[in-house]
Amino acid sequence: MAQDVESLRLYLELDTIDHLAGHSNGGCIALWYAIRFPNRVRKLLLLDAQLLGTAHISEPAMAAVLDARPEKDKDAVAAFRGWRPLELRTDEEMAESLNAFLPLYLANPERDLAAFKAGFTNLPQAACITSQYAAEGQHEDQIDHLGEVLAETLIIVGRHDFICPVPVSERIAAGIRNSTLEVLEDCGHMPFIEKKEKFAEILRKLCSV
Repeated sequence: MAQDVESLRLYLELDTIDHLAGHSNGGCIALWYAIRFPNRVRKLLLLDAQLLGTAHISEPAMAAVLDARPEKDKDAVAAFRGWRPLELRTDEEMAESLNAFLPLYLANPERDLAAFKAGFTNLPQAACITSQYAAEGQHEDQIDHLGEVLAETLIIVGRHDFICPVPVSERIAAGIRNSTLEVLEDCGHMPFIEKKEKFAEILRKLCSV
């Protein structure tokens, strides 16, 4: 997928990509691009990003965030901990399984879940998600390549993100020389929904210089 980004750059005849952004697994892809093509991206935004090779960091951090969820979320936590995405075969099965723990992606589901669900205009595609999980195991760790990133990098993460928890973003920031980390309070995995104004403010600063 990082190679696809490079193919698009060549097609558009751009010397560099001025701003490259990725969220969650998209952050993993954007980071691969900045690693593989360090002279082709000027500014990088990693938003609640995944980092391959950090299970030893992410798994205990994820458990701590889930354990701290309020009692009302216990069924959602149990649904996530029992999730077996590679066993799901249809889009309907995938949507039903994701819906069981969707509130966990948000720090305050009562406030933001309706807006979050409104973004799901299509059913999640089981084939895409299972292919993503299978592909991740075929790649080397990114953690060993962070020092190769030359782009000015802004890393944003929600304090209560369980799927790409704060210590992962902290490790990214520690490995990329020219990087800034912003941790958003009262926010989970979706800062562009949960903290729209703060997110927009940070983004404007990144794009204005």
